[in-house]
Amino acid sequence: MNSIEPKLIVALDVDSITETKRLLNKLSKYVKIFKIGPYLFTRYGPKIIKLVHSYKSEVFLDLKLHDIPNTVANAVRQMVKLKVSILTLHTSGGMEMMKEAYKAKEDEAKKRNIRKPIILGITVLSSFNKRDLLRINIQDNIEN
Repeated sequence: MNSIEPKLIVALDVDSITETKRLLNKLSKYVKIFKIGPYLFTRYGPKIIKLVHSYKSEVFLDLKLHDIPNTVANAVRQMVKLKVSILTLHTSGGMEMMKEAYKAKEDEAKKRNIRKPIILGITVLSSFNKRDLLRINIQDNIEN
């Protein structure tokens, strides 16, 4: 029998551990990656990641890191230690920040002999409109 690759990521955009468990109980046999955003993570911290892992599922930690290179690198190291599978950062933090994040991911995963997470670079938020783009000096239209 062929294994089925996970094709779906479900956002755990809920308010409580109870609601999170309800979703995990209902979906974890079909979905293998769950997204944890800033609200749920700042409310429950690493405990929420451990909960998702307890369902034999992976974590997409969507915190959109954006800070000086050293600070982002240190945050990425912590995320690697938490065994997240995917994490995000804002590309507007610059090339040096992104390079340091990548290096931190590589070094920490190798040091711990664990799988390296995927780093996704966020360029523009989906909530942006034409005026928002102009404010950050992007002249292109919103569709592009």
